[in-house]
Amino acid sequence: RSAGGSGGNSATRPGEPAHLVLEVPDIHCAGCEQSIEDLLRNREGVGDIKADSRAHKVRVTYWPEQIGLHQIEEAVTSLGFRVQRTHVAGHDETVA
Repeated sequence: RSAGGSGGNSATRPGEPAHLVLEVPDIHCAGCEQSIEDLLRNREGVGDIKADSRAHKVRVTYWPEQIGLHQIEEAVTSLGFRVQRTHVAGHDETVA
């Protein structure tokens, strides 16, 4: 389908995906990146994930009909990382 993308769950998803950027200041190495990516990759409704320790950001493509913004944030914080700011591209939602 046109929503495309790799990684995560490959089942057909309803609606359009949202693109989320989390500012996570505690990411400092490849191990941190891998921990976050592995955790989110196993969540229903999550597509592509890219954690970047240099930029201290996690970019996530997700389907809001299947997983909520706060569920994604809570997953990251459950690993001991702080989420300082969240921006959802394509939706009129910004959480500070």
